[in-house]
Amino acid sequence: MTVNGILSNIRADIPKNRLYCTFSEKSTLDELTGLLDGIKERVPELKPGFDVVEDMSSCHLFQLAALPIMRNIMHHLVSSGAREVIRVVDQQSTVFRQLINLAARIRSYKPIYVKTLAEADELLNQSKRRQGLRFNLQNTWIAVHYDTQVFNGKAVDVSASGCAILTDSEILSSGTKVRLKLPLRSESSGTLAFEIAATVVRLFEGGFAVNFLEFDGASKEELMNCLIYELQENQ
Repeated sequence: MTVNGILSNIRADIPKNRLYCTFSEKSTLDELTGLLDGIKERVPELKPGFDVVEDMSSCHLFQLAALPIMRNIMHHLVSSGAREVIRVVDQQSTVFRQLINLAARIRSYKPIYVKTLAEADELLNQSKRRQGLRFNLQNTWIAVHYDTQVFNGKAVDVSASGCAILTDSEILSSGTKVRLKLPLRSESSGTLAFEIAATVVRLFEGGFAVNFLEFDGASKEELMNCLIYELQENQ
């Protein structure tokens, strides 16, 4: 399709509830602006919870002036209800390094990186998948309650179903039940302190990952709204 005179490859697969965006070889400010316009045009055709495949396999460079538009694309996908974003990109390329550097500077969601479109589709077609976007909140503190002990960590990779926690405290073992207190800002209610029961499911160097327990639909929706607000306000 052509958007504002810019050739943009944007396709909505209605049966699969999936949006495909192909980035050109060199993504200039005008090209990414046209791509954003095309995304805004196609997203209403999909249902909330849609998946996104961003094909950057032919893209070699983002013009520096265009990076804020890339951030706007991310914001629009999140606020429109995207469940998962998969990027097809050469991890040896300049554009991959640009994306990693951008993510290090701003709060953002964490896409999955793959090498081919076929790999992206195969991943999305799997029955066992992540339950939603994960957000890199960087320096967000979280309190971990375990028995009579309490220690602090930094919440990273936060989603509606779990998170990873970086901590200098003693790492808990897999299967340990904990209670978390996670403060997040809300657009309408100031700061909300989420209290969430969780189970440790994975250990890694410097921290551990948990799955949330007994977290109902209303609370999950409220958490997601706060995560989106944090993403959009902390730039």
